[in-house]
Amino acid sequence: MQLLNEKVNPDNNEDIEVNFQDQSKINKFSNLNLKKQSLINELKIKSNELDDLNELENELMFLDFDEEVASEDIEENNLFDEKGKDEEKSILYKLDTSFVHLTSAEALDKVKDDLAKLKDEIEKLKVDQNNTNQEMNELKTVLYAKFGNTINLESEDQDE
Repeated sequence: MQLLNEKVNPDNNEDIEVNFQDQSKINKFSNLNLKKQSLINELKIKSNELDDLNELENELMFLDFDEEVASEDIEENNLFDEKGKDEEKSILYKLDTSFVHLTSAEALDKVKDDLAKLKDEIEKLKVDQNNTNQEMNELKTVLYAKFGNTINLESEDQDE
């Protein structure tokens, strides 16, 4: 982004004075640009988390299916007592910074809840990103109309 001095010269014909409102719009655009980059990064992180949770959900479904098949074999052959069956079904699930023992069914329910929350967060981030882009485009129109090509409002990487 290019900084403006007190006076700019768009076509070398006349000097355009940068007043307080213009500088406020430029500053607002700069802040929106930073917010946009932050939203893009946050969306990438959340999308990766979503992919990981989807993969975990699939693995838990397979695990649950495998446990059902194995428990039928165990019950038919009386290979384990009740305590042994519970230990087989217990898995570690990460909650914030700690791990808890959950059954595969409980873990699957927890993953589904986490997926729903994460999808809502991603949707809110996308709405916020769209609003930010719209506001930036409005400011671009106003600033380019006044300053022409003497102001650079284009970011180096166009991730919209």
